Amino acid sequence: MRSLLVLGALLVSVSAGAETPSEQFRAGQAAYQANCVLCHGETGRGGQGYANPIWGRGAQIPKFGTAAGLLDYHLMMMPFDDPTRLDDPTKVAITLYVLAQHGTLPSSATLDPAQAASVPITASTAAATPTTSPASTVQTATPTPGSAPPATPVAVAAPVAAPTAADMAAGETVFRRRCAVCHSTAETSGAMIGANLRGVMGRRAGSVAGARYSEAMRNSGLVWDEETLTRFLAAPAQVVPRTTMVFPGLRDHGEVAPLLSYLRAVSRP
Repeated sequence: MRSLLVLGALLVSVSAGAETPSEQFRAGQAAYQANCVLCHGETGRGGQGYANPIWGRGAQIPKFGTAAGLLDYHLMMMPFDDPTRLDDPTKVAITLYVLAQHGTLPSSATLDPAQAASVPITASTAAATPTTSPASTVQTATPTPGSAPPATPVAVAAPVAAPTAADMAAGETVFRRRCAVCHSTAETSGAMIGANLRGVMGRRAGSVAGARYSEAMRNSGLVWDEETLTRFLAAPAQVVPRTTMVFPGLRDHGEVAPLLSYLRAVSRP
């Protein structure tokens, strides 16, 4: 009898301390279920076309540094099939939902975009458990482009001065915020949405073996150098019409030069 009373007291304590999800969290949960589950799965551990977890152990979101970085990415690039399909408040709500699942914020929180830069995202030691039951799922499939032909290295026309340590640091920060969820610059990396960008300077567009490219990219005839990358980073769809890469371009043109410095550095032997 005493043990039952103790157990009952514990249950009452847990129930009393349970969070009440905010309206923004609930909106984000519903929007996630309706727009994100196909690629990322209900538990954020991966779905069709994307195997990496987006929250919990081994998640990609700590690469963004803060909630502002993750929110910027959502505002620019998500949903992957059409970033204009969701309005900004919905994307803010989805960002809060993902952060809550990762353990960065409680489900009772409300995310203010103006304060998002003050919310750091750290690595999680365990996979998060959804706070409330998932809503029904309505999905839009994302087409899967074909595999690319073997890479054909092309020499850079003229040598360029090595970037400074400051250039590298600034460029790596831009890369983490704008590119790292889809691309890697590691010497070896697992499957990503986009091609590995190590050695991109001087390389023919659409030539990384095993990477998934659109037909437009494979047949573009471009060679990635300072000039073509500068134009592409500013307006990808104008440089390669019908590309399936939904990245709209860097809004802040001041980020282009540091990013080029970083890509140049990781392209050196």
